[in-house]
Amino acid sequence: MYFFEKLVKKYSENPEDYELLITYGFFKYFEITSLVQGEDLANSDIFEVIEIYNKALVIEPDDWFVHILKILLYSKLPLGMVNENEIISNLDLLIEIQSKAERKEPYFVLPYIFYAQYWYDKNNFENVSQYLEYVLKMAPQKEIPFKPLNCHFFIPAKELYYRLYYSEQTGLAFKLEKICMIYFEKESRKLNHSEDLKIRI
Repeated sequence: MYFFEKLVKKYSENPEDYELLITYGFFKYFEITSLVQGEDLANSDIFEVIEIYNKALVIEPDDWFVHILKILLYSKLPLGMVNENEIISNLDLLIEIQSKAERKEPYFVLPYIFYAQYWYDKNNFENVSQYLEYVLKMAPQKEIPFKPLNCHFFIPAKELYYRLYYSEQTGLAFKLEKICMIYFEKESRKLNHSEDLKIRI
């Protein structure tokens, strides 16, 4: 909390500083979502975070990292609170930015995982399967190097796993499990050691 207070002060003094803008946006997101979930987010400052990300994207429209933070935020919101066209356009833009990168990175899997989550919400399991297949083809198969942030990026994958597992889409669930063990090895192993979670290695 001391860090966040100092960050708020610095950001208020330098609102045009791009790095401060992104950092403040993420920690504002973290502060809100660690306390509030679901429909209650509508009564929080969560839309201020979207405005912060949008402000950053006016300055750097192709900033992959800001786009993925925005998608991470959307994944916390009920579908009724999100513009679906904006989700799709953000995911498509992320994939386009990735396709132009000279070096492929393991974190390029994230848009495909979020896309799989989106298609699950549409009950389109064929597309879920397709996007999970893309994951292993479109990025190096090694752990994502965002160690401090991986616990946040892992949550949508973990939630999708349970949704697939308990809706008896076990083939897709185990396909996602394989993906998580590659790209989120540390987080996946924590789950596998929990007695309450039914992930099969």
